Amino acid sequence: MTRCLQQTRAGEAQTTDGPPSVRAPTTQYQHFIPRFILRRFEVRPVKSKTERRKEFQHTGVHYYDVATGSLDIRPIGKVYGLENAYQDVRNTDDINELEKKLAVLEGHAACIIKHLHEALSQGTLTLKRRLLEDLRKFLFIMHYRNAACSDIYFQADHPDNARSRQWIESFMQAKGLHSAAEIWLYFLRYYLDTSHSNIMRDAAELVEKYGEGGLQKMMIESHIPPDLEHFPAYTYYVQANGYFLSIWEAAEGEEFIITSHAFGLWEGLGYGCPGLHCIFIVSPRIAIVLRHVLSRPELKEDVKPGTFVSSLLDVNPAPPTPIYTCGEHGTHIDQVNFQSAMSLARYRSSKKGEHDSFVFKITKLSRSQTLEFNCVLLVNVTKTGSLTFLSRGSMLRIAFRSLPANIHASELLIPLIARLMDITETEVSPLRPPSQSPAAVLDQDVDALTHVDVVHVLLMQICTDIKRFETAYDRAHLVFRIMEKSKPTPFAHEISREVEKAFRVCKDSEDGIPIGEGVSFAPLLSSISNESSSQLFQFMIPCMSKLGAMKSR
Repeated sequence: MTRCLQQTRAGEAQTTDGPPSVRAPTTQYQHFIPRFILRRFEVRPVKSKTERRKEFQHTGVHYYDVATGSLDIRPIGKVYGLENAYQDVRNTDDINELEKKLAVLEGHAACIIKHLHEALSQGTLTLKRRLLEDLRKFLFIMHYRNAACSDIYFQADHPDNARSRQWIESFMQAKGLHSAAEIWLYFLRYYLDTSHSNIMRDAAELVEKYGEGGLQKMMIESHIPPDLEHFPAYTYYVQANGYFLSIWEAAEGEEFIITSHAFGLWEGLGYGCPGLHCIFIVSPRIAIVLRHVLSRPELKEDVKPGTFVSSLLDVNPAPPTPIYTCGEHGTHIDQVNFQSAMSLARYRSSKKGEHDSFVFKITKLSRSQTLEFNCVLLVNVTKTGSLTFLSRGSMLRIAFRSLPANIHASELLIPLIARLMDITETEVSPLRPPSQSPAAVLDQDVDALTHVDVVHVLLMQICTDIKRFETAYDRAHLVFRIMEKSKPTPFAHEISREVEKAFRVCKDSEDGIPIGEGVSFAPLLSSISNESSSQLFQFMIPCMSKLGAMKSR
């Protein structure tokens, strides 16, 4: 991991994906989602640093811009960032110093996350305490550094900052700061320059003096005293102490998407308060999720129904297992006062604590859990946001299955699905001559993923009236033919189960045409008259209604 860290630092120190320049330009595009993460979403295979320098203008990621409805491939160096986002004009020696410090932190994190991907096959990841602290610090700063935070995080007159307004104004005056952006940069520097251990010590001093309850009361009910210089350390402390870190892996054949808000996205409620989970997407395969400690498995018996509200409650990640240097019950750990924030901070920053390890069990999600996870991300995409994905077929499935019951009300997803359908049809079309119908391709050797893509495209076209048929029978027959010829997939099995359920209901029906012993089955006709189609579905619709299915318009 040491060599990896050295290589990553060297690669991430540049501020563009192009050839390095001798002098830092006055204008830089600075990312709030690191390039080493975006590279895992690259359309082409992952490149070495030398290859990236040669081809940086020609590689990129799928990028969907919600505001314009455009879907294209954009260079990594031009997405998920802003020009001069971290430039500190007060630092006349080097206005881009903070960007360089961020590059060092990203280098540490990139190596850890590379190690995490290598550990997927084992199902567990073991990290020493200092590496875990580096990862924790990276996650916190990735959330803090988001471009949306810079102008409002310390905006004195923002409604959410009403209780801290006096503190913000006093602090700005004491430090000679003149804007919310300047104080935001001030504390970004504090977080970058101060080790995890020392930030936790700064927070522990506040906890020892005011108590956890007192600090929470300052934020919720009263005002923060103006003289608390390190109060932002307590924000860091709350995330580090109040949430356990877990690693979630997407189901086989599925992937995670990434959005402009996918770093530090809060989800769920606990005891009526927002923030049961904090989500960080680090690749199409892996998400790091911070879950509130009050939801730890050993506390389940004391939790009343309805205490937690979340779309992710059926995922049960295990907290990490600590391995202390002198054994689980070594003398050094017995001497720690777990009720004292400062005692814990001192131990964790000590040489003994430095050698402790933590074993993380990687939580493998099911297909439905992966879909639900992506739905959470999609629900939080704003009208000015964006999203990126690795494979277009997978994104089409995610978008299609994430649609609400009234799909025409989904303003953000419909344009994306339309773009994806155009692309997917283009990808499928080489499999057949232009004059061939979609059904004709079924007799050729097409893999299972393509069949799933084709049926999703077709169903979406039906729902949005892009594809129309002479009769309802013609429509159903085409969908049936596609699924009949598809290779075994979970989606195909799901359709087969529904068909079998419907057949049983029809067979047991007392009101319809009796289906008894000795009835033979004939091949389906490719098309029937409109009158026959209407009669057929007049019989079928009551049967399907008994299953809870609704008639399509």
